[in-house]
Amino acid sequence: MMTRLVFCAAALAANAVVMSVEMLSTRLLFPRYGNTVFTWSAVISIVIAGLFIGYMAGGWLADRRKDSLKRLVFWELLAAGLLVAAVPWLSDLALAPAAAGSSPPLLACFAVFGPPAAALAAVGPAIVGILAAEGWSASLASGVVSSLAAAGSIGGTLLTTFSLIPAFGVRALFGGMGAVMGLTSLAVLLAERGALPARRPAGSLAVFFAAVLGLSRAAAHAPRLMADDPVFEKDSAYQLVRVFETGTGLNLLRVLMLDSTQEGAMRLSDGALVFEYTAGYRLVVNALKARASPKVLFIGGGAYAMPMRVAFELPGSSVEVAELDPVVEEVGRTHFRTGEVPNLATRLIDGRQALRGARGSYDGVFIDAYQGVMAIPFHLTTREFFEEVRGALAPGGVVGMNIIGRVDEERGLLCAMAQTLSAVFPVVRLHPIHGPKGGLQNVIVAASPDAGADLAKVLVGTAFSQGYDAAALACRPGQVLTDDHAPAEWLAAKYLR
Repeated sequence: MMTRLVFCAAALAANAVVMSVEMLSTRLLFPRYGNTVFTWSAVISIVIAGLFIGYMAGGWLADRRKDSLKRLVFWELLAAGLLVAAVPWLSDLALAPAAAGSSPPLLACFAVFGPPAAALAAVGPAIVGILAAEGWSASLASGVVSSLAAAGSIGGTLLTTFSLIPAFGVRALFGGMGAVMGLTSLAVLLAERGALPARRPAGSLAVFFAAVLGLSRAAAHAPRLMADDPVFEKDSAYQLVRVFETGTGLNLLRVLMLDSTQEGAMRLSDGALVFEYTAGYRLVVNALKARASPKVLFIGGGAYAMPMRVAFELPGSSVEVAELDPVVEEVGRTHFRTGEVPNLATRLIDGRQALRGARGSYDGVFIDAYQGVMAIPFHLTTREFFEEVRGALAPGGVVGMNIIGRVDEERGLLCAMAQTLSAVFPVVRLHPIHGPKGGLQNVIVAASPDAGADLAKVLVGTAFSQGYDAAALACRPGQVLTDDHAPAEWLAAKYLR
């Protein structure tokens, strides 16, 4: 009975660690390659490939070690634990930070994340053999191990996502998961002392835990993606949030990085804007300055550069920011001075949820939730989304957006966004920050539900005040994005080819 319990627990633990490794692996890749569907696809595919290899190899080994299956499980657990603990160290060696928007290199990622998944999967076939030798039928043993694999996967996913990542550093968690496998192998050793000669496994366990500790210390700190160490660094439930300081004296800048993207910045001496595109806040100020107490919603907080400028320049306004990540909101208060602005408030909510129930509430809505070129929340790009934006506008309201695209394209993200906006708003104007020349650039978009609205001067006071109607783009027709079909990240990926 004890044998069955111990090895069933080992199957449960191994599969919990598999899913924990999968979830944690994304936290190592996002700062290098961005939080995109391509990164997620790479991680999921690599882990499944590792499981495929592990199940096959584990079955082959179990078939050839029928007389020593318990010893085989012991060594498989140790090998898996060591490979899991080595992941952060190997990732630093094999996965260099890449250019913005680059996809993860699959072979290098497989070399890092595939072996631990394979080693963890290899445990299963041997445990099936052990349970069958203990008197269960092969079908019952296989069913129990498969059920435990599913239960462990669920537990590992939920525990890692909702408890471990918010509470601990990702790199330390890999070491912790490796240690869990070591403790599981220790449980096997203690329960099966007769089948496992004590001296060699006990010594191997001591070496194992020393190696796990050494690997954890060697990879305790992430490689630098900027010249200076961060003044703030924290893994949120959504991304790695870091704040850097660069420059000196009056030109000391504070920069927010979300995963691999420089999301915003401010000059500490006077709070001045740093990135050129953030002057797009003038769209809201110019459109609403005649109103006594306008209400404005920004979807996406980032470094709060634009919402803070609107709040300062329209002192009678009420500025709300819909920001999904509580760590970004925390950084706004502690490092970007949002707490000093009395007419600015943050709601920890998704942008679309913020719009629901807000019919006619806002004089202006500005969307700045797209993280770089590739990390684009598709549900904030669709016709249905913009219909909700329109429904939330008060009469005479205005919509602003910050998009990255090419104004000379025929098919791409900018064309798709322009056509989608035009399907909802009769007036849509584009203001590329570098003018009509080709090349990837930020484009500030202004839109109005009022067919007679004049938005020609809405960006007066900026270097990119000269815009043009969306109809002037040489786009091919039929690129409207919907909730059912919105390949926003694939359209953006074309810019990187």
